[in-house]
Formats: sequence, C-alpha cells, structure tokens
Amino acid sequence: MGWKIDPIGLRTVCNQLYGLPKASIYVDRDSNGKGSNKRYKKTNFSWYQNVIATNGEQL
Repeated sequence: MGWKIDPIGLRTVCNQLYGLPKASIYVDRDSNGKGSNKRYKKTNFSWYQNVIATNGEQL
C-alpha cells in the first residue's frame, strides 16, 4: 500500500530533505516587471513531474 501526498506537501518535504528550489519554472521577468514573461522549464522540472506521476514512489 502506497502513501498519498498532495503536490504542495510533496514539494515541502522535498525542499526540506533535498534543499530544492521553490519553483520548477523560470519566468523571464525582473523585479521591476520587465522582461519577456516567457516561461522556461528548470532542470528539476522533469524530476518533479516524475515524482508527482509516481505519487512519490520514485524520489
């Protein structure tokens, strides 16, 4: 029997255990709101996507 955890809870646990960044998407925008506003996948995007898809069984 596997355990169930919501994506926010999983992110919190992973951040605490592994010190992962808080976002998997980078938005091209500076603190003044200037930029292209394009979104780019960060390097941890596919890892986090896989963790969610496997319900945390593959960390």
